[in-house]
Amino acid sequence: VPDPPGRPLIMSFTSRSVNLSWAPTQDTHYSPTGKPTITTAHNTSATALFISWRPPHHETIHGEFLGYRISYRPRDHGEEAMRDIYIRDPSAESYIIDRLETYTQYLVSLQVFNPEGAGPKTTVLVMTDEGVSGAHFFGRAFFLVYGRAINSENKTVSNLETSLELGVTNLQQQNK
Repeated sequence: VPDPPGRPLIMSFTSRSVNLSWAPTQDTHYSPTGKPTITTAHNTSATALFISWRPPHHETIHGEFLGYRISYRPRDHGEEAMRDIYIRDPSAESYIIDRLETYTQYLVSLQVFNPEGAGPKTTVLVMTDEGVSGAHFFGRAFFLVYGRAINSENKTVSNLETSLELGVTNLQQQNK
């Protein structure tokens, strides 16, 4: 007996018979054809970038939506420098890429993927900020001093187990 062309739909039934119709087959054997739309891409510090996006139309996923793949590399490096991040959450709409080089242009690509593979890429060019590498807290200045993280108002944010001695004065002078 050949496989049915889709899922059966019961059209009518009696105590003696059941009339079936077949639902159209779901297209689950192709990679996605849609690409996400990047809505925001900017630096959050000298070593981090923030991107946000909207997903492609669900009909372009062609099967189970598994998540997103972010690929990035410095603009002046070859494909061998490309790094990938897989976000296995289809509802995700933003991500912070950190541990990047200071004051560097990055090509950042985003694509959706399903069990058959990844869809087409959306690519943007984003640049990390200049200055001393630091925490990416959306423009607020944080420094490590004597094992404590303090903000620019000299208020303790958190205690750290590692004891690091960095001169706040020296860091502030380097950032001017």
